[in-house]
Amino acid sequence: MTSRSFLAAALATVLLATTVALTPRLVAETLPDPTPSAASGPLDGMVFSGVLGPADSPDHGIPDTLYFRNGHFWSEQCIPCGFRPGRYWVHQAADGIHFRGELSSPEGGTFKYAGVVRDDQVATTIDWRKERWYWTIDREFRFQGALSDDDSSLATLQDAQEAAISARQSGSTCKPD
Repeated sequence: MTSRSFLAAALATVLLATTVALTPRLVAETLPDPTPSAASGPLDGMVFSGVLGPADSPDHGIPDTLYFRNGHFWSEQCIPCGFRPGRYWVHQAADGIHFRGELSSPEGGTFKYAGVVRDDQVATTIDWRKERWYWTIDREFRFQGALSDDDSSLATLQDAQEAAISARQSGSTCKPD
């Protein structure tokens, strides 16, 4: 093999590997989950309306709604900031249904949710982390809410995914207080 053909083969391999590595990310950023109805969870269909606020004073927060559909969850306040619906996991215990999930945005960081649903009420701790060039932001929030029959425009998984993608494409930015 000549050095020229070796170089051409190496370059082709690098280009192919880069294309393969980037393709799933590009597709994930622009398309909704291809099989949203394939997943489900025990909280699916539940909607909780309540208050999202700082951990030390959650009652001084803002109104928010937490949705559970097709094995995913999302926050009405997070969607306009480009946070896409995320999967959730549950553990049923004597004191209620415990759940965990994560919402993320390349620009906004990550919200890690850990909560419990009992007697038509939800109490959730949310850890927000955003890594920056010189420092990392770590803050804790709380969401407390009650089961509701909310029928907003974000009530379906596809609507929420499309709204988050649209917010990211329009350059919408949000800064949690």
